[in-house]
Amino acid sequence: TDLAFFPAGAFGVYPSLDDMHVIAAQERMGSSLYNAVILVHRDSPCQTLSDLKGSTVAFSDPMSYSGYVYLARRLQELGQTPESFFSHSVYTYGHEKSLHAVANRSVQCASVSTLAYNHARQNYPEVADAVRIIETSPAMGTGPVVVRRSMPPEERQQLQELFLRLHEQPELKEALKGLLIDRFVPPSEECQRNTTFKQKRLHHYLVAQPLLFKTLYKIQPLHSR
Repeated sequence: TDLAFFPAGAFGVYPSLDDMHVIAAQERMGSSLYNAVILVHRDSPCQTLSDLKGSTVAFSDPMSYSGYVYLARRLQELGQTPESFFSHSVYTYGHEKSLHAVANRSVQCASVSTLAYNHARQNYPEVADAVRIIETSPAMGTGPVVVRRSMPPEERQQLQELFLRLHEQPELKEALKGLLIDRFVPPSEECQRNTTFKQKRLHHYLVAQPLLFKTLYKIQPLHSR
């Protein structure tokens, strides 16, 4: 494989990061960083994560940092697992769906990305107004674009320049807009520093849960040429 797009969560647990080189990051809503937020309905009495014991929860995807891994890791810090802490959980396979599930009281809490939450504030304010944030994670880099590390430097540079200029083409800018991506930008030092820190913590979390790692994170290393 020469090039790949990674969700932030999958990148955070990839077992062979030394095999790849990051050439670009997604800029969404003016930033290449985002957070996970734990939400409850605005009328909920819960104020902290501990208050959610016995609640029902919506996860977006087991591969999602903001939609699953962050909250599961926070529970581990409390000596809990999602199964022991929550009375019932569902996977919605969409941050917006999780947000709506809390807003319409289908579940009592959810973990979603600030990208989804801010998008709702701009486009569906009635949904965003129906929920309340009780916890925000540290910043995490958006999903990167990577190439195999053995790729010749000049080829890597050409691909990077291609991605960094996609938004300059009107038809491609419209396509990016449909994906909620402003443009691709060079990975900043802050982005890489935050992402590398999260990688270590996510990897330690998953190694402690071998069954989860084996069943949900079957990611094959990139083959070098």
